[in-house]
Amino acid sequence: MIIPRLHINNSRRFWQWLNIVWNRVDEDRIAAVGPDRACAEWLMRNGAYVKWTGAAEYLTDYNALPPEGMTRHIEEIDATESSIMHYGFKHFYGCKHIKKFFGNLQIISCGNITDEGIKSLKILSKLRTLLIANLPYLKNKEDCLLTLKSSLPSCEIEIN
Repeated sequence: MIIPRLHINNSRRFWQWLNIVWNRVDEDRIAAVGPDRACAEWLMRNGAYVKWTGAAEYLTDYNALPPEGMTRHIEEIDATESSIMHYGFKHFYGCKHIKKFFGNLQIISCGNITDEGIKSLKILSKLRTLLIANLPYLKNKEDCLLTLKSSLPSCEIEIN
């Protein structure tokens, strides 16, 4: 009897796990360096850029973060090509100076998101780009798309 070998994509699981690790919240770090510094570290660790209040340009090099004792506040974030995930959103708590956030929202290969969850995005009135793909529990893509397009007329939406 020949038993077929199953191919399991361990590489994908590894990257998902790594993204979760990079997005985890370290309460001790926030207490030690403050919310803005800890948030900037998290954002930059995941490929986003930050602009401090009063700064002319975005900080793009993690190693160029100011010394830990120097208090700075995040004013703008460019997360366009970043891999920030909801696991790390608690980093935003205590960041009271953020005025702009640039980025595209992409919801891809999330196993627990339903039609109701996707439709709840309609409250994101300033969202400009939304990509939704490979959601196994999404039952009525057309209805979701209709709901989002009517609520977010300025948003470019793609559902695959």
